Amino acid sequence: MKKTFLLLVFMVGLTIFAEEPPFYGVCTHVSRKGTDFEQMDGVFRKMNCAGIRWARTDFDWWGVEPRKGQWNYSHLDVLRDKARKEGIRILPILGYTVAWATPAWKHPDAWLAYVRKTVERYKNDFRYWEIYNEPNTPFWKDKISAKAYAELLKKTSREIKAIDPALKVVLGGVSGVPIPYLEELFQAGGADAFDVMNIHPYQWNALPEENLPLYRNLKRLMRKYGADRKPVWITEIGWSTARPPELHARVVKAALERLNIDPGNFPLACVSSVQAVVPPSLSGMFRETVLFRVGEIGALDPHRFPVLIPCLGETFPAGAHEQLENYLRKGGTVLLLQGLPFYYDLLPDGGLKQVNDRHLKRFHLATDTWWTTKGVPKYEKHYRIADEFGRSLRLKKEDFPGNAGRGRFLSSRNLKTGDLFIPMVFGRSGDFEAPVCGIYRLNSDLKGALVVCTLKKNAETVSEQYQAAYLVRSALLAAASGIEAFFCYNLRSREYAPSAREAHFGILHKDLSPKPAYEALRELIRRLPEHSVRPVLIR
Repeated sequence: MKKTFLLLVFMVGLTIFAEEPPFYGVCTHVSRKGTDFEQMDGVFRKMNCAGIRWARTDFDWWGVEPRKGQWNYSHLDVLRDKARKEGIRILPILGYTVAWATPAWKHPDAWLAYVRKTVERYKNDFRYWEIYNEPNTPFWKDKISAKAYAELLKKTSREIKAIDPALKVVLGGVSGVPIPYLEELFQAGGADAFDVMNIHPYQWNALPEENLPLYRNLKRLMRKYGADRKPVWITEIGWSTARPPELHARVVKAALERLNIDPGNFPLACVSSVQAVVPPSLSGMFRETVLFRVGEIGALDPHRFPVLIPCLGETFPAGAHEQLENYLRKGGTVLLLQGLPFYYDLLPDGGLKQVNDRHLKRFHLATDTWWTTKGVPKYEKHYRIADEFGRSLRLKKEDFPGNAGRGRFLSSRNLKTGDLFIPMVFGRSGDFEAPVCGIYRLNSDLKGALVVCTLKKNAETVSEQYQAAYLVRSALLAAASGIEAFFCYNLRSREYAPSAREAHFGILHKDLSPKPAYEALRELIRRLPEHSVRPVLIR
């Protein structure tokens, strides 16, 4: 069950903001031509207007050495000069690769030459240097390995400290708060190779408060390895406001019609932590949305609340499955709309535990994936509506941004006598075809139904209003947790496609007009400026 936290802000005399560096920052691609470089004047103007004095940006290796041995720093010189004029600090990211030296860690001489030339050139301008970005993701350009990153980090740190021992080395911002990865990094000697811990604690389908136990776990790990005196920064956190594709809403509408449920006559029951990422096109079908804690769903009356969204995504709180079973025994309908149901347990400390299909049989569900079942393709290339739903369901191109399904299919093998599986949408690759959306109509020990859609990339977005609220809450929670720098991702949206998640993280639109998140952050900085008071968490 979630705990409710309040923020007591006005504790006079306690400061969270040191002279060096600032707390508030923003990610912006002002170093990359074709993105924000051409908008640099407007970007810096908007930053200053909001009171944001720190910009994080990539000093791409491929950008300064486009051909082997040919160096070009003209664009970064422009950035340095304009930033200095506007009073903007820069946090450079050293990364990633070039064609003749990929992955970087396997080409240390070439990598260190890039590091040396870049840091030497700007050592008096930029005093903090981030070493790579999200090395625990495909950005690493090799098999992900904390030991390999530790080797790159140690060599890079020695190179930077040789140039100027006072320069600060920032750990490459890791995606999430990956405790096992960071522990492996520490065990490989990485704790002595950086001055600043750096995390990217995105929460796609959860409340900002879900990060609080993750911050505690991180500090516990740092204390274990003697790194607890190092500051912790968040150099990326944010929410996309991309338009959510409407496939899930159309699947739900067709499924409820098949189940003889008219959503306009009933409220939608929703676990409170996922309310923000339920697409309006889905929640708008119902009379209203009523929020519940996960520990309350077992007591819901399906006659009053015939439809429930208990989670979005592949995570569900450990130990709460019995609550869901109780609801289904009474005939409720459960919507499981993004990915493999119950693939991860959300632990009480905020961590995740991969449990694969452990919980599926109890709900009469079954799945097949490319990594568990021979012959299943990694990606489906085409989609087809089941004949039964040919009139009630339509597919659109924007329903499937990227590899939406990623080799996750539904199966009927765990059904019990009396149950029925009704396929709705099939995914196909070559000769292989299997359902990716369907209805499990239960009529055995469990009653009711589960509407399941394994397509993952059809959400993970919020409204502009929720983006604003979550950004401010995240900044306050970070400050109250002792985080010493907070960079939102990112400043300006590229907006190259309405439903592309990556194109709408900005707190400004493409034309630099503000979203509510920009105004909210500006107001937060006005009320809680640098060198201000410390927020304190209370219950």
